[in-house]
Amino acid sequence: MSLSLSLSLSLSLSTCLCLCLFVFLNDKVFRKIKKKKEAFLRFKETKDDKDYLQYARFRNAAKSEARKALRDYEKEVAKKAKGNPKAFYSYVNGKLKTRSNIADLKTDIGTNVTSETEKAEMFNKYFSSVFVREDGTQLPEKLDLPIIQFLENVAFSQDDVLQLLVKTNACKSPGPDNIQPRVLKECATELSSPLFRLFKSSLTTGTLPDQWKEAKVSPIFKKGTRTDVRNYRPISLTSVCCKTMEKLVRNEVL
Repeated sequence: MSLSLSLSLSLSLSTCLCLCLFVFLNDKVFRKIKKKKEAFLRFKETKDDKDYLQYARFRNAAKSEARKALRDYEKEVAKKAKGNPKAFYSYVNGKLKTRSNIADLKTDIGTNVTSETEKAEMFNKYFSSVFVREDGTQLPEKLDLPIIQFLENVAFSQDDVLQLLVKTNACKSPGPDNIQPRVLKECATELSSPLFRLFKSSLTTGTLPDQWKEAKVSPIFKKGTRTDVRNYRPISLTSVCCKTMEKLVRNEVL
């Protein structure tokens, strides 16, 4: 992809973002967005590196100002939540990414299924039928390689846990424990100590919390008609805390 095309896409996405965030954008933000747009058009004409660097500065300034405006707006909404709960829940609902997009399904004989429970049972039955269980008896022979180093224990520190929590993708969905990744990321300093002790205890005793062994399976529509369960694929959402511990183990093994 060419640089100019990448910048065009970036500008379009930024414009869409600004339109979505119109509710809290102020004059200061709009002025910076205007400067960014002018700088981009100038760079598009000249293709000069200096013009690109100027565009990049204006772009970063616009992003920074927009984020500040968003933080100020959210603080104001939270401050007035008690007196104006409708505005608070309206904002929260607008941020939720999970939407019920499962249409009424049809059975093989053409009967409509409208109940959420019956839909879940249909998906469970279909996903179970297409699940492939590997043949554990036909495993390849183990290579006779020399062991250079024994992994007697998984060593990690509280700082290692903190670094992983800080890098957590806040946009991911939670698992069965309903612990939001954004909470882990924003409260990384406070949560690193209890999670460090929990991880150590889990590895020492060789046990896992029950919810870490579970997964929330969600059907994702692929293509075709939405009334056919065969047009959906399953994704499994597991505990983000457990995946954090898995990263610690993986890093030590590697």
